[in-house]
Amino acid sequence: MVSECLKQASQQRFTSISFPAIGTGGQHYPAQEVVAAMLGAVNMFSSSSPSVTMKLVRIIVYPKDDAVFKVGKTFVI
Repeated sequence: MVSECLKQASQQRFTSISFPAIGTGGQHYPAQEVVAAMLGAVNMFSSSSPSVTMKLVRIIVYPKDDAVFKVGKTFVI
């Protein structure tokens, strides 16, 4: 999903995009896996698309979802 959205946004020459950290709430997906998958998709897209217009990618975390926020801070791209 993330990589396809990045591809579509790039084709439309967007300069930024935001994604919610989907699945970490009611679906109870492990925050570590969700964050790793999302950031991995962004990193892969970035490295395989050198001429992309995208300058900013945001991953939105619900303010009270401390677990996802803490996990996200452990990743460095």
